[in-house]
Amino acid sequence: MESCGAPRALTTSGAAVEALRSVGAQRVAVVHPYAPAVGRRLHTYLTAHGCEITRITGFALAVDEVPDVQPEEVTDLIREGDSPTAEAVFVSCTGLPTYDVIAPLERELGKPVVTANQATMWALLRAVGEKALGHGQQLLAS
Repeated sequence: MESCGAPRALTTSGAAVEALRSVGAQRVAVVHPYAPAVGRRLHTYLTAHGCEITRITGFALAVDEVPDVQPEEVTDLIREGDSPTAEAVFVSCTGLPTYDVIAPLERELGKPVVTANQATMWALLRAVGEKALGHGQQLLAS
């Protein structure tokens, strides 16, 4: 994007890596709704950017099923996908309702929970010199 003239470009995947680094997480548990083949690509991408994946949990939803996932289901999947050796949990997918579950899960799990949308907005706001707000979210305090 930048090579085509954009003065600055951000991607969700790049923002996620930056966010995980910001919270000091190298060992990461990953939760995603994708098919196994997409989960493998996600694993490859994150490890290529310095993350050690302690566990990767996919629940293989069809694209049209993602909007029907409820926050309580996301909470259960994040709990299931966490691992004791992970320094953070990363939730991949911009269509999952994650924002309201981040702070409660961070308190419960005792570690950062970084989500795709949260990381993207955090990176966007940082790029324009602003700070994201969200009570109790470790990424936004970093």
